[in-house]
Amino acid sequence: MRMAFIGAPGAGKSTQAKRVARSLLYPNHSPRFSSGDLVRAEVEASTDLGREMEGYLRRGERMPDEMLLPLLLPRLRRSGGFMLDNFPATTSQARALDEDLKGRGAGALSRVICLEGPSDEELLERILGGRRTSGATGEVYHLVHDLPPRPSERLDPGPFLRRSDDTEESIRARLEAYRDESDALKEHYEAEGVLTVVDAGRPMGEVTEAILGELGHPERPEFYARSRGGATGVRHEEFAERAAGRLEAAADRLEGEGGRPGTEGEASKSTARSQELRVAALLVREEAEAVAREEGVAPTRMIAENLSLEAQG
Repeated sequence: MRMAFIGAPGAGKSTQAKRVARSLLYPNHSPRFSSGDLVRAEVEASTDLGREMEGYLRRGERMPDEMLLPLLLPRLRRSGGFMLDNFPATTSQARALDEDLKGRGAGALSRVICLEGPSDEELLERILGGRRTSGATGEVYHLVHDLPPRPSERLDPGPFLRRSDDTEESIRARLEAYRDESDALKEHYEAEGVLTVVDAGRPMGEVTEAILGELGHPERPEFYARSRGGATGVRHEEFAERAAGRLEAAADRLEGEGGRPGTEGEASKSTARSQELRVAALLVREEAEAVAREEGVAPTRMIAENLSLEAQG
């Protein structure tokens, strides 16, 4: 699945991209890439490129393509599927992405989700009224709509900070830049037949459900049993068997690392993690068999040992 989330600042692109990715049965097949996160990481690391980008980021100006494209596109080339967050933001970026995907035989984007609905003033209030980012994990929260976890929950240590570029001047500049490009960008993807507009003015959970519905509910096992010619339990089971084989291969590698010299705690962690991976592989196979039974197809499990070797190779 190759998706892009576009929309105005504050529309919820990062939040929804993360929520949708986590809803997938195989989330590692569609990792999220955020152009904003990549730029901020370069700025915070004070790289040569980051120092060039810093002024644009602070002023809320569009990052030049000659800076952004070499930063993002090589990462996509290493991923079969992905979810793009706030990219493409212009038609020139959209064309560059199209050319890059087609040039390596990957095809076009499978879906572009455009989050719309709130007015500029509502978006400004969303951001200034409580948007916070975790300094530890990069997760985005909101002090009204999506509270950061409590320390007792031990889910995210924080600290939860306002982004340095979340100033009224910078946000208004970013909103203006988005409005200048949004119609042309939507027309580009509408012509490609992949644009879906979703109302982002609703509660966060409702927006996620609406997106999953538009995608055909990829969070459900039966989604993976569908092929272009129709649903087949065999296809799902073979796909799941490959995923299970990779989990087992990862478990084998961890167990190998646990046997190397090191601290007892590190060996114990490797062993525990390998056991978790083997349990996950078992659950994937059981789920595949359940889908096959629902479809009325006899199980056709592949040999796990061969797939494990394939995954390692």
